[in-house]
This record gives sequence, structure tokens and C-alpha cells, in this order.
Amino acid sequence: MKKHSYILLIAALLMAGEALAQKTVLSGRVTEMLGGRQEPIFSANVVVVNKQNRYLNGVVTDVNGYYNLTVPASEEPLSIKVSFIGMKTKTFPFTGQKTLNVVLETDALTLADVVVTERRLERDDMGVSRREQTSATQKINMEEIISTVPVSSIEEALQGQLGGVDIVLGGDPGARSAIRIRGTNSLSASSEPLIVIDGIPYATDIKDDFNFATANEEDFGALLNIAPSDIESIEVLKDASATAIYGTKGSNGVLLITTKKGARGRTNFSFSSKLTTKYEPESIPLLNGSEYVAMIQDALWNSANAKGLGSAKNELDLLFNTYEINYDPGFAFFDEYNVNTHWLDEVRQNAVTTDNNFSLSGGGDKATYRFSLGYLNEQGTTVGTSLDRLSTKLNINYDFSERLRVTADFSFTQSDKDANYLNVRSEAMRKMPNKSPYYIDDLTGKRTNIYFSRQEDDFQGAFNGSSNYNPVAMAEQSYNNTMQREEKIAFRLQYRFPLSFIQPAEIHLPSLIVVLTPCCIRPCRTAGTDLPG
Repeated sequence: MKKHSYILLIAALLMAGEALAQKTVLSGRVTEMLGGRQEPIFSANVVVVNKQNRYLNGVVTDVNGYYNLTVPASEEPLSIKVSFIGMKTKTFPFTGQKTLNVVLETDALTLADVVVTERRLERDDMGVSRREQTSATQKINMEEIISTVPVSSIEEALQGQLGGVDIVLGGDPGARSAIRIRGTNSLSASSEPLIVIDGIPYATDIKDDFNFATANEEDFGALLNIAPSDIESIEVLKDASATAIYGTKGSNGVLLITTKKGARGRTNFSFSSKLTTKYEPESIPLLNGSEYVAMIQDALWNSANAKGLGSAKNELDLLFNTYEINYDPGFAFFDEYNVNTHWLDEVRQNAVTTDNNFSLSGGGDKATYRFSLGYLNEQGTTVGTSLDRLSTKLNINYDFSERLRVTADFSFTQSDKDANYLNVRSEAMRKMPNKSPYYIDDLTGKRTNIYFSRQEDDFQGAFNGSSNYNPVAMAEQSYNNTMQREEKIAFRLQYRFPLSFIQPAEIHLPSLIVVLTPCCIRPCRTAGTDLPG
């Protein structure tokens, strides 16, 4: 038993000796040159790395600069790396040596220059920066939108850009659009958001007897007569905490609009011109004249059979005695009721929009200014609709001192909107496709320039003031013109108190808004039931 124990002890000693023989202990001292003599470096790093520069082992020097580093055996080449803060790192190949003394050199860097960059910290009216803000808000840069997308109004620019904001655009130029922030909050009250321009709520005068439940979009009037090129950014405040500063007026959300201001520097001129064309896609398939006549005849005959021929005198009378859906060359208006008319194509058109904007801005240490002038001409895809808008804006900022600043804003906008007297598109969708919008020449078989507005009382229905009329004549001859002029003057006085307390004082003169809306129908040559002239 003792013999086996001796054999195991001898084997263990041999294995330990072999393991120790595979490792090498490297010793040495790390110093630096100070005053012509070597001084030890305390806590210098001495590590062994492999070919991939991976650390295998490492130690730090003591107070006298000495170290003892165990270097593991390896078939790949190893290196010894010595480093210390403020010293140049040195690397030595390990060749099995037992001692390595290293003198490190100072790694001094010379600072060429220092550049101090100023960053503007934007805060809202509550003095909260965007980084500190926890409420539901969203901000967009208008310049990024108008540079790529042709827009003529703020609503068009905002569409699809903000989460939780629904915008329903009107079809015609200058038509009112609905804006809803996080949905409709009431059935009988207004759901329109509060609009704040440069810190001033936008005035909206609504009568006490105004019924929001039955009002259409046009009843609210135009949202804003501001050119998108004059707007710098738009921020939407969505939840209660974000709109708390505006009280109950901001219960439906708040749109914060910031217009462009002047900047210090030499005068900069800017001019942009955009040309946009609009093409409508094809509408839903509609029946032509022959298909419509066949459908009406089948419907009358099926109704007569369902009631019984003996009891269907009215249906049979319409079927056989209505000239508008029968082939009777002796009928006085036979040519006018035997055509194929696509009424929707008759009242729509390809539209062209031009938008020209000019601005100049600049300023010095005390005063900055910006002046802009813009003209928009937008044609609608419906015949008889268009919008002309002339807008100008002047902004002046003057710093009387480091604490006192005065700002003056002057703006003038004139918009001239042409619209249809009635909704000609809905009427065009209901018109008989076998009926011509113009009289047909008996000799040439071609259209004349006289509108054909005959309406049969029993079959088609007479004109009642809102339907049963010639939509082509209504689109081309009637007019619904709205001329709106809006002038705004605002003065702001801002004084910066000590302790970083800012108290702005604003003097806002009431805006002058003049709206002229003449609506009538020009007299035109018609036959049968004429349009009111």
C-alpha cells in the first residue's frame, strides 16, 4: 500500500515540475527620466499579449517600479506591452528572457486652439426644453416639406406628417379643410384646435347661434391666409399637460405656428418659383347613352310586370310615351337626347398651379429684419374654380439692450377665390348620359355654343334651386367669388429679468379681416327650364 502511495507522490511532483517548466517569470523595473536620473513609476501596466493583441496576463508595478510577470507558454509569438498614463506605450517581443527593464518617455501633446460652439436651447412658453418635455407633442420643419412637395396651404403641408392628426382636405382651391387632433371630441360643439401664431392665438369669431352639428366645412371659413413659405415650423400639442397653458381653449389640441424671422449677417435674397400640374384619375365606370336608355326601359317594364300590366298605367305611360328614352326622329329634341355624354368629363379639367415667393433677410448686432412677398395662382380640377393669393410679411426685431427686445410684425394677405354656385360634380354624376349639354345643329350634327337645359317635369324633374340643372352651364356661367383681405399688426416687448426669468409683454392690435362674397349666376341662353338669371 505504501509502495503505491510513493509512486503516486512521485508522479504528481513530476507533473508539477513539468507545468512549472512551461511558464516563465519575467521580472524587471519600469522607470522614467527626471532631472537626469531614473525615477520609478508606480502602478505602470505590464501585460503580455499574443499575435492578435489579446491580453493573456498582466501586472502593475509597485512603489519602487518593480514587477514580476508570469508569461504562459505559447507556440505563437508573444509580446510584452508596458504603458502608463501620460507616457508613450512601449512593446517588446518576448524571446524567453528573464529580465526586462523599461524606461518610459513622456507623451506630451500641444493644444493648438480651442473652439467654443454655441448651441441654442429652445424652450416653450412654459420654459421647458424639448429634452425635459414629457407631454405629447410633435414638431415639423416646414422648409423640409415645401422644398419637395408642392403645397398651397398649411393643411396640405400637414397632411400625413403628424401622428394622431386627421386632416380632410377640400377638393377645390381655397376650400376649407377639417383638422382633428386625436379625433372628434363633441357632436354639437366645435372640435377645431386652437391655432397660435408666434405666441398669439388666431382670432376666430363664431356667433352664439352657430350650430356645429349641422355646419359643413365651408361654414367655418378659411383657416389661415399664411403662405407656407413664411412658416418656419409647426408644433402640435396633443394631450392635456401640453395644452394646460391655454386653458379650455386648447381642449381640442393646439397648433403652434412659428413664422420665419431675420438673422444676423449680410442681406440674403431668396426667390423660388414652382409650377405644378394636376391630373385627375379615371372615375368609376359610368353607363353610356345607349346603356342608360336600356336600363331605364328594363326598369320600367319590370316594375309594370311586378305590379301587373293592368295596374301599371303610369309605368307603361313613361315607358312608351317618354320621348327622352324612345327612338322617335320626329321628336323636336331627338338629336339632343341621342348622344353619349360623359358629364363628369364635361365639368372637370387639368389644372396648373404657379407659386412664386421672394424674400430678403439680414441684420446686425442690434436689429434683424425679414421681408417676404408671395403670389399663388391655383386652378381647380373643376371648371370654374380657382384661387389667387397675394401675401406679404415684414418682421423687425430690435435689441435696445441685452435685456430689452422689441419685435414688430406686419402682414397683409389678399385671397380671391372662385367657386361653383352649386355642387356641379354631384349633379354631373346624376345626369342622363344620353342627353347633350349643348344644342345640336340639325345640319352638321355637331354641338353649338348654346346650352341645352331642358328639364321634363314628369321624368327628369324641374330645377328646384339645388338640383336638376345643366352642370356645364352652371360651372362655366355661374360664379361664387369670395374676396378676403386680412391685415395684421403685432408688437412684442420682451424684457429679460435677472435670475433667468423672462416675462414677455405683447401689444397685439386687432386683425382686420374683410370678406366680400358676391354670388350670382350670369344670364345665359338656354331652352326649356332656364337657370335663374
